[in-house]
Amino acid sequence: MQVIRVTEFPQKKVCKKCKKDWKEKENFDGKCQHCGCKETKWVHYDPGTKEIVEIPRLGL
Repeated sequence: MQVIRVTEFPQKKVCKKCKKDWKEKENFDGKCQHCGCKETKWVHYDPGTKEIVEIPRLGL
């Protein structure tokens, strides 16, 4: 099993529904410009591929 360090992956804000990048400048009305959802979440992503990386929470 590969050990993943959370610090290796920066975080970005994405839309909770469609998981596209949340750009504050484009979402000035508080809605996602792709699907109209108002909820966001922070995710880790791979700086090389820009893919969202699911990091399992240990000890929960």
